[in-house]
Amino acid sequence: MRTREIISPGNTAVKEAVRLRRKRNRYERRRFLTEGEDLLAAALAGGYIPRQVFVLEGNVSTTMETIGDASDGMDVLEPDVEVCICSQPVMEKLSELGSGSRVIAVFDFIDRQLAAETEGPLIYLAGVGDPGNAGTIIRSASALGGCGVAFSPDAVDPYSFKCQRA
Repeated sequence: MRTREIISPGNTAVKEAVRLRRKRNRYERRRFLTEGEDLLAAALAGGYIPRQVFVLEGNVSTTMETIGDASDGMDVLEPDVEVCICSQPVMEKLSELGSGSRVIAVFDFIDRQLAAETEGPLIYLAGVGDPGNAGTIIRSASALGGCGVAFSPDAVDPYSFKCQRA
C-alpha cells in the first residue's frame, strides 16, 4: 500500500476518478467508483480489490478498520494500491452525494463466468432501465436464494452510482 496526500481538487488522480462517473469512461477504463463505507465493504466482500482509495483526512483509521472488517482480516491493500489522504474540497469534488463522503474507492471490473450448473436461480435483467427496480430485483433474488444476476446490454449499468446505491 502506498499513501500520498492530495489537497487540490485539480489533481490528476482526482480528475481521472471523476471521469469514472460517466458510463463510457467506466467501460473504456474497466473501472468503477464506490462511495461510502457501506459500498466499500460490499465491494470488498464481493471479491473486488481496490486500485485506489480516497480518504478524507482524519478518517484514515476508521476506513482501514472498515477494510479490515469487510475482508475478514485479509490484507487486501496490495502494494500497488494507492491510499490518497484528501482534503475536504477534494472529497467534495469526488462525491456524487453532494455531502462529501469520507471514503471513495476505485475498483477494476471483474469478469465472471456463468457456471453451467448453478445452485439457485440466475436472474437475467432484460431491459430493466431503472436503478431502483434493478436494486429491488437483486435484493429479492438474494433473499430467495438466487445465485446471481446478469444484466442485458440494454439494462441499467450495474456500475453506475445510482444502481450501487439502490
